[in-house]
Amino acid sequence: MSNIKEAKIEIPKWDGTRETFDTYQFKLRAITAMNMYPEVLDQNAMKACPTLTEYQVLLNQLPGAVGTDPNRNTKVALYKANQQMSGYFCMGQENKLGVNAIRNTMSDDFPLGRVCDALASLQRVMKPRDVTAEIEMMGELFKVRFSMAEDYYNEVTSIMNNYDCSMSDREILKIMATKTGNTSYVILIQAELAKSVPSFQDLCVTISSTQRLAKTKLNDSGNDKKSEKEVSLSNQQDNGPSRKPKCTHCQGQHKRKDCNKYKAALKAQGKCKYCDKEGHLEDKCFVKFPEKKPKWMTEKSSNKSGGETANGNLEIQLTSVEKDFS
Repeated sequence: MSNIKEAKIEIPKWDGTRETFDTYQFKLRAITAMNMYPEVLDQNAMKACPTLTEYQVLLNQLPGAVGTDPNRNTKVALYKANQQMSGYFCMGQENKLGVNAIRNTMSDDFPLGRVCDALASLQRVMKPRDVTAEIEMMGELFKVRFSMAEDYYNEVTSIMNNYDCSMSDREILKIMATKTGNTSYVILIQAELAKSVPSFQDLCVTISSTQRLAKTKLNDSGNDKKSEKEVSLSNQQDNGPSRKPKCTHCQGQHKRKDCNKYKAALKAQGKCKYCDKEGHLEDKCFVKFPEKKPKWMTEKSSNKSGGETANGNLEIQLTSVEKDFS
């Protein structure tokens, strides 16, 4: 049997909370496995473990002697392993709950207690497996919110580790389907449920990959790209050398409202007797005859009244994407 001390393995410690118990017992089982005697944590296997009196008798038996127990070496090793692991269990307790659990197994037959019984006692409290536990676990799973798939997987797994109840991946995926209104995710969940052996972990990995990719794209096209668009729009508004406005009246490099020829033409037409504005006569007045107004002018007026702009639409789209993958 290998020596734990020589291997320089740190004794696992437990703070007495339910959240850390599963990790604690996992480490404890790992040490027994490395110590070559995992049976020491198995209550059925420990039925073969001798008492202190029987152990002392076995130690005095000489190999090959008449009446020697054929399983002598195995029983001696099992008793020593229980002593060692019980000692590790005692030293790893940082709470009264664990101390009392091992203390209740101590007797004249087992002065340091039986670690398998102490662990089983704690298991019944820390990781229940009755009908009530199943209902509690399901209630906690329904409370978990779905945002990022990776966080959802970790939280669901953490809750299930607090119980000794089993729930199939298919059942978990059905609960997950009620947590998101995102059509893309719902389709992925349905596709996974259609498989003969669906995997909760595989689906979360797939969705997480999509979410991480979406966030990467948003980050890449975030402030820098937005700044580039703002600069581009600014250049257009500032009438830079590469994109000068063109007058629709005289084709000159200026806006029509600044065109002297256009102003002169409007003045030459005289004033409308209906609205008192220059540039048209009464029979072509859009105020008096709204039906004669060009379609583009009607749409422009509608956009202004609704407050819709190109920049506003862009911001709405980006917000929508961020919400979809948050």
